[in-house]
Amino acid sequence: MADPRLIDELARRAKVSIADAEAVLDALAQLTREGRFESVSAPAEPFVPTPADVDALIATAGRHPLGVDFLLGGHLGSVAATFKAHAFTVEAARARIWSER
Repeated sequence: MADPRLIDELARRAKVSIADAEAVLDALAQLTREGRFESVSAPAEPFVPTPADVDALIATAGRHPLGVDFLLGGHLGSVAATFKAHAFTVEAARARIWSER
């Protein structure tokens, strides 16, 4: 059985009864023991754009009507959405272009 304080906190955050919170926590523990569920406590790996990602984005911007100027100066979210790229890729492309100027 889990720590009652943990169950109380889980119930409060999920807005469910203590019994439901305990049942869900027990089910997750069982799935974890069976190897069918990985712990959610491990942080996700951060996205790191590859040089190929950056090359592709710069090439795409070069062919786009808004061009490389938009890649360099547009709002980060707008640029990422326009070119269907991750924001980190946009930032890496900007850094590369500025370093080569």
